[in-house]
Amino acid sequence: MGAAVRIEASDRTWHRGDRARLIRLFSMGASTVYAPLGLASAAGTPRLGDAFVLVAVGVSFHLFAFPLNDVIDLPIDRTNARRSDGPLVRGLVRPQTMLLVALFQLPVMAALLVAGGASTAAWLAWLAAVACLGAYVLWGKRMSLPGAPDMIQGVGFAALLVMGASWAGEPTVVSWLAAAYVVVYIVQI
Repeated sequence: MGAAVRIEASDRTWHRGDRARLIRLFSMGASTVYAPLGLASAAGTPRLGDAFVLVAVGVSFHLFAFPLNDVIDLPIDRTNARRSDGPLVRGLVRPQTMLLVALFQLPVMAALLVAGGASTAAWLAWLAAVACLGAYVLWGKRMSLPGAPDMIQGVGFAALLVMGASWAGEPTVVSWLAAAYVVVYIVQI
């Protein structure tokens, strides 16, 4: 482990870009595109508002997974010079606040699934996505099998794509190929 990063008093003020870094805005695009991509690949006829609901689920999923990860990894991030500029590391936001933000997304996503009339298969895929990302966040850094945490994370994001494909129909071969691509992509990055 590295030494703890020293936080100066001047670092305890909000700077340009801190809010975007806090919610990892730079990677939100990927989180929001998986479910609509699944919808577009499905064998079925989506309703007009389905894509909008699925984008909202993706945003909420992102606000679940990334803040939760940052709270759980905070002790590690405090020793990493590359993460020392993070708002959570600098103490701009309390970890409890970010944990509440993350956990609040679970009922938000559930409400979106109810409001959108999600199928049972879509619910199961969503549960798989939440479970995989939760497992990745909680145990990923402790796993000794190389690549396993990244595979779990990849399956979680691929489950969002499958959720979208199950929303208004059934996943097709294209849906499953796209989901496999998401897993490979996440493992590589």
